[in-house]
This record gives sequence, C-alpha cells and structure tokens, in this order.
Amino acid sequence: MNEKNYFIKEGYKTNLSGIAEMLDTTFWANKKHSEFRIYIQYYVYQTAKKLIKKYNLKSVLDIGCGGGTKLMKLIYPICKDICGIDNPAIIRINKEIYNPEIFFGDNIENPRLILNKKFDLIISADVIEHLINPDTLLSYIKKYSHENTYIIISTPERDIINDKDNITPTNKNHIREWNKEELSTYLKN
Repeated sequence: MNEKNYFIKEGYKTNLSGIAEMLDTTFWANKKHSEFRIYIQYYVYQTAKKLIKKYNLKSVLDIGCGGGTKLMKLIYPICKDICGIDNPAIIRINKEIYNPEIFFGDNIENPRLILNKKFDLIISADVIEHLINPDTLLSYIKKYSHENTYIIISTPERDIINDKDNITPTNKNHIREWNKEELSTYLKN
C-alpha cells in the first residue's frame, strides 16, 4: 500500500475514464425512480438515524445527497436541520421536488460553496470512489465539522464486490475502490 494511490494495494490501477462520466439527470428527475433510490445505501441512513436518536444530534449534512430521497424520507422526519449537497444539475431537480432552501449545488473536487455552519452529523454515502482526489472530500468534511461531529463515510468494499485479486474498478463510474483495511488506513493517515 502506498500514499500516492490513497493506500490502495500496489499494482492497483485507477479508472481515469470514470471522470468522463456524463451526469444523466433523467434518472434523478424520474419520480418512479425516487421510491427505488431510498434502498440505495439504505443501511447507511439507518445508521445515521440511530446516531441522531442516540446522541440527540441536531444538524445533518449529506455530501453527495443525490436525489435527496433518503435525506428527506429517512432523516428529515427526525431532524429538521438538514442540508444536502451534490452536483448542481441534480440539486436543481431536488429544489423542484423538495424544499429548495436545504439543497446546495457544489463540486466536491473544486468546492466553492460556503456554509457558515458546522454540523453534528455528516454523511457521505458512496461518493469517495467517484473522486479523482478523495482528499478534497475529507477537507470538505473537516470544513463543516466541529470537535464532536459524527462522520459516516461509506463506499463499496472492493474485496466483497470483486475478488481479492482485482486491480481496477469494475464499476465504470468509479475512479478507485478500496477494501476495508485500505480505506481505514487512508482515513487514519
């Protein structure tokens, strides 16, 4: 493992063609897909709900909120102070469907958004594997954290999705994929 490749095993090849991915907003705009989207990373948001209830958390930031379905249907009923951030094209759709004051467009790899606030809980569900430089996500999280912020970062576990010999992402939209130990080492460093 090396720092240059974010502590992923030697010989691993990033998928730089993943950066050419065009955002298809029709998926996010389709209300039929809205009900389906609640099941993507469902357990990540269930974990968030448990933390909110257990520690009486008052504010939640969802970095990479996608269509906002999970944030609105799973988190908003128990925590009204929420904020969702994602690609501006997706956020335009969210603002039409949901409360426009809680969704903000920003580019995580080249952030410009300024929120004058820190959050009790920050969620980033399956975002890090799409970034050329995942350090920008960690900086983004740090920017909106206070010393007692709970942080949930999820990403597909490479060794479970693929076999342990896999040396490149199998999902064409992922730049890189970690196994549990690699991601843990990266985050600790």
